[in-house]
Amino acid sequence: MWLRTAFALLLVALLGAPPVARAEAPPLAREGLIFESSFEQGDLRGFYWHNNKPEVVGAPHPVRAGERSMRAYLHRFESENPYRTEVIVGSSQDAPEGTERPLIMEVGAEYWIGFSIYIPPDFVPDTFRLSDVVFQMQATPDPGEDYRSPVFALEIDEAEWRIIVRYDVRRESPPGNEFTDNQTIARPALGAAVGAWTDWVIHVRWAYDDSGYLQVWRNGEQVLERQGPNCSNDERGPHVAIGLYKWPWRPNAPAQWEHRTDNRLFYYDEFRIGGAGASYAAVAPGDGAPSGAAQAVAPPPEPTQPPAPTLEPTPVPTPTPTPTPPPDDILSRLLRWFQALREALTG
Repeated sequence: MWLRTAFALLLVALLGAPPVARAEAPPLAREGLIFESSFEQGDLRGFYWHNNKPEVVGAPHPVRAGERSMRAYLHRFESENPYRTEVIVGSSQDAPEGTERPLIMEVGAEYWIGFSIYIPPDFVPDTFRLSDVVFQMQATPDPGEDYRSPVFALEIDEAEWRIIVRYDVRRESPPGNEFTDNQTIARPALGAAVGAWTDWVIHVRWAYDDSGYLQVWRNGEQVLERQGPNCSNDERGPHVAIGLYKWPWRPNAPAQWEHRTDNRLFYYDEFRIGGAGASYAAVAPGDGAPSGAAQAVAPPPEPTQPPAPTLEPTPVPTPTPTPTPPPDDILSRLLRWFQALREALTG
């Protein structure tokens, strides 16, 4: 009785025990941010534009994290503006979309910037020098000065990324697009970027003297480290634009330029800006590797090895059975009993 009772109590304890709680990973600390957008609100709040307005999209479009991303499309002949589809980062990430108040960084200050860009699988590289500017930081000119080319530009030129830095040490910049120096300082290959997301992190201290520095990482690998001037000698520092600027498609571009394509499409996600109190981890896109449509093309599988042949078992000889003695029937036992009795009597 006691054994049956113990078994019943054990069964109840096992079936009624609460499930063991799994420890969840702590959320990624993103400290020191001054602007953040993954477009999850479904609009371009915090941004404004002076050209074609990019779209906020979801599945089945590529998305780096969450459920939405920003789509920047441009057609050389069909878009209202044939050469620019981008947004400018505003001073408040919660401002209604279209609020024209840029986030202007300070000369002499340190910033961290992160974002991710997706290049569709059918991307066609254009001819040499007819590049696509896919991210830029533009100097904020002093009153009376002209806007010029960006002091930092991330471009795609043929089958390479191109990082360009421009600076001007003069207090008064002359008219036109002239700088003290204009350098292409890194040209990492596109490689597996086509058909996948590429994550970028930029660490910069804006300066027009030797106190400036610039570091750039692509997918966690550092591709640039530079000490020295990196902006214009202006009262205010640069501001940021993300999206597509295809300057060779401007109406006044030379007609003899040969273009390999008439349209361009990129996607953007996971955009962040942090100040000196931020870090690489604070602005880096995502919490890990992209998933689903966001992944780079997987490497081909390893060749399948033919299965090892199945060995036939070695036959084991069947042992010869031991002969079974004849049955000890009642007649034999009576005969033996009679013989033993006779020997006893005649003994």
